[in-house]
Amino acid sequence: PSITITSPSSGQEVSGTFSISADAHASSGVKHVEFLIDNTAIGIDQTAPYQLTYTTDNLSAGNHTITAIVTSINNSTATATHSFKVVKDITPPGEITSLTHSFLGLGTVKFNWKNPTDSDFKLVRIKVYTYPGEVLSRTVDVNSPTTTATLTKLTGAWKFVFVTVDNSNNESAGTVIVLTVP
Repeated sequence: PSITITSPSSGQEVSGTFSISADAHASSGVKHVEFLIDNTAIGIDQTAPYQLTYTTDNLSAGNHTITAIVTSINNSTATATHSFKVVKDITPPGEITSLTHSFLGLGTVKFNWKNPTDSDFKLVRIKVYTYPGEVLSRTVDVNSPTTTATLTKLTGAWKFVFVTVDNSNNESAGTVIVLTVP
């Protein structure tokens, strides 16, 4: 049999979720292709095109080795190996802007805001704290592109921290507002 890793290419920089693929052939037919990163098996594909997706969340930043092993129908094998580089996004997304609120009565407050324009922006995480004392009461995730949230059961003073999160799970420092909810 023969095998060539087609993605990622040798030395390629990857981040987030990336595709791994190989071109494999065997005169008796291909039984399967096994993929390994740093000698740890990550998956097997039994049909062409031989590929899978993987996330850099499971890998440290820096150089790694990818290996693809083809096994033929008659159990002959061939191996291809090369290195690639994981690049981690460590930059937090921008903050929300234009935050407004309105009281809807009965301990209910509605928030509106503008999301940041970062291409990898994922969600706004609203952390609700008692105030004063600042004990975390609850966390509400609002997925992009939504720009509004209505929270209930909030009579009294509360601190709200609006944290933006990107696809690499980087978090902003947050936008803070303290309100006394009627």
